[in-house]
Amino acid sequence: MKLSVLLFALAATTTCSLNVTSAEAQATRVFVSGGGADNNACTITKPCRNFQAAHNAVAPGGEIDVLDPAGYGTLTITKAITIQGHGIAGITAPSGLIGITIRAAATDEVNLTGLLIDGVGTGGGGIEVNSGASVNVQQCIIRAVGGTPDFAGIRVQPSSGSTRLFVSDTIIADNATNGIALVPTGSGSVFAVVDRVRMENNTSVGLASDGGQSSGTISVTVRDSVTAGNANYGLLSNGNSTMWVTRTGIIGNGTGWVTITSPQTNTTGVLHSFGDNSLAANGSDGTPTDTIQPK
Repeated sequence: MKLSVLLFALAATTTCSLNVTSAEAQATRVFVSGGGADNNACTITKPCRNFQAAHNAVAPGGEIDVLDPAGYGTLTITKAITIQGHGIAGITAPSGLIGITIRAAATDEVNLTGLLIDGVGTGGGGIEVNSGASVNVQQCIIRAVGGTPDFAGIRVQPSSGSTRLFVSDTIIADNATNGIALVPTGSGSVFAVVDRVRMENNTSVGLASDGGQSSGTISVTVRDSVTAGNANYGLLSNGNSTMWVTRTGIIGNGTGWVTITSPQTNTTGVLHSFGDNSLAANGSDGTPTDTIQPK
């Protein structure tokens, strides 16, 4: 009898331990803090120190919350997740490397809010999207990254399927290449909306929509935004790319906007203006494909 009771108690204890571990592993909301530790449980009272540890601890579709101002390390995202940076979360992109790399599944949605990604002049890229259903970037600052054509403030480069990008209330500036680069390859496609975004002082293009490397398509809308002081172009549409632009300032760029014919696909980018944009002080304004009257 005593042996049976002991075995029952051990079994119950083991079951409880497994349930607790499972519950912790499946937390839908975790926390990071400058005073945290990566071997913590990532709870509000025992937060993790870095984004990667919190990402690994949270359940798919869960949320990481930032508790105080600090730098939280580079991050590779492989699942649906939301990060609430609250405007106080920093990421320093190391030399030649990416601040946030997204390699999510075709059904995963990623939301990034209130982050400062700074390359300090030597960092590789800000946010690089290789796969995922959608990426939503809100109220972020991405600056001083780049250095090679393969990097950008935000670079979206699916090789198959379709990825959606939504950027709003964000500053992308002082990057040593493009501010935003939409560059699908293979059969990849991109659908993007850029709303209330400042793309400023980048050494190449404010927004480059380059459909010249893919059999897929790019569809991008730019609204209520500013592309200014970019050395080459404010807006570029190349190959299998269609861009709609409305209520946007295109100011002080090498060329305001341009369409390019891709030798790979033998197609020319399309750039529709709604006739309500402001162009000034560009080396040359350039010419959109056409001007559409708003309905």
